[in-house]
Amino acid sequence: MTIFNESNERIAALPGLNTDYGAKEARQALAFQDIGAGAGGTNLAKFTPIVGVSSSSILAAGPERTSVIIQNLSANDVYIEFGLPANTTDSLKILPDEKLTVPSSLMVTEEIFAIASGAGSQLVIYTTGV
Repeated sequence: MTIFNESNERIAALPGLNTDYGAKEARQALAFQDIGAGAGGTNLAKFTPIVGVSSSSILAAGPERTSVIIQNLSANDVYIEFGLPANTTDSLKILPDEKLTVPSSLMVTEEIFAIASGAGSQLVIYTTGV
């Protein structure tokens, strides 16, 4: 486990992070960046897809990707699947305001699909890569 003391300058330097995110989200992103760097990842990327009630790709396959965090910012349940379309029956479920952390593993490089229990469901995704 990486322990660090973040600074305002370090938080402000995160790519894609803006003032819409509070200190908690910024600290999570910094911790994630540290984890990714420890696993060989040096680039932090942020994506903000909107998920609907039919399965769609939210993150293309990335053979150089080393880790992924997906946070559900919506009031709807979101279901995640690696490498094939997601469904509401047996895909991984992310509750509102919860997150899924996928550390370095084979699944991290797969295309990621999502479906939600309601239209217009906002996600935020952080990835690290080489």
